[in-house]
Amino acid sequence: MEQFVRSFILMEMFILSGTLGILGKLRYSFSYQMATIRFINLIRAFAMYLVFDICLGCMLFEFIETSVVSLHIILIGEFISYGLIPYLWFLYAEEILDTRKFKNGLIPKLYTALLLVYCGLVVTSFITGSIYSLDVDKNIIFGHYSVMIIRCLMALFLGTTTIFGIINLATSKSQELMKKSVRVIGFVIPIVFTWYIYLKYDIPDCIPLSIFIAIFFSFLTLEDPMSFVDELTGLYNRKKMVTLYNERKISYRKDRLNTVYYIDANDFKEINDTYGHLEGDKVLRIMAKAFKKIDEVYHTVSIRVGGDEFVILACADNLLGVDFKELIRREIQETAKEDGCDYYIATSIGSAILYGDAENSFEICLANADNAMYNDKSMIKKDSKYLAG
Repeated sequence: MEQFVRSFILMEMFILSGTLGILGKLRYSFSYQMATIRFINLIRAFAMYLVFDICLGCMLFEFIETSVVSLHIILIGEFISYGLIPYLWFLYAEEILDTRKFKNGLIPKLYTALLLVYCGLVVTSFITGSIYSLDVDKNIIFGHYSVMIIRCLMALFLGTTTIFGIINLATSKSQELMKKSVRVIGFVIPIVFTWYIYLKYDIPDCIPLSIFIAIFFSFLTLEDPMSFVDELTGLYNRKKMVTLYNERKISYRKDRLNTVYYIDANDFKEINDTYGHLEGDKVLRIMAKAFKKIDEVYHTVSIRVGGDEFVILACADNLLGVDFKELIRREIQETAKEDGCDYYIATSIGSAILYGDAENSFEICLANADNAMYNDKSMIKKDSKYLAG
């Protein structure tokens, strides 16, 4: 038995190293789009589950010293992180697929409430024993309904994402959406298969291995970063913007990307002529770094349109009470200061809101934001000094 536990822990440590490798690759190779953030959070939850499970195995078989309090903490962390995995996959699938047929807001709220109830049961289990309890010898005893509760949560969250995927696969005319539908369905297959093996043959190795296989499959089938990401800045390119619009992520609906900010670096040619093109590239990277920070906080999507022109796509509801143009300029200057840039990077910014779902509505919105940007540029005094070095 001890040899089995040792091999199981070693296997989980190996899976954890692979999971952290995927997490690192995602963090440094993909922009902070909402879907990417949710996928990263899913992997983080799985990594947390592995850490807790490894610690639990070491404690139960006395590879490390333990106490009742530390066991409770580890068990609470493991059960909660395990419940988060299918929930975060549901959020991710909802983000990347066209779920308008389900977009009354009830399903996400209901599932969030169910997860909170589950977490409440886990946290209070050391008193109630509803999910687990410990006997005098520190053995884990599952509650009467704990296994059923966990299975129901898994079935509900993963089952809903599978339904999303099947409906999109059957009704979508977009190749991008069809590929994502296959990825969503494919995520569930190894989990269901290995859960069947676990229930029939009682092989616990299947659980972490199946989730890792599902995550690894999804990671391999992610959009090619080289085709959608600008090489110099690491931001998304124009091709990605078109894809987001085709997938209805850019839409006049209030819960979608419905506002366009068009940003241009003032006197960029003067920077190139004064300091050289390498310094010009540095300015573009500084701006991109600032935009990535904004993306992470406000769930925006930053895109390099070309040259020194950028677009930030935002959901207006996420920017309520925020002077977003001023925030953009301030973030650029703070990032420039952090990177040792000794001159002021001035910008012109225009914005426009997307109205309606006509075929050319987004092109009109982009044009309006572009015109607003040039109006902003023309209002800046001609004798303003953009270079202070």
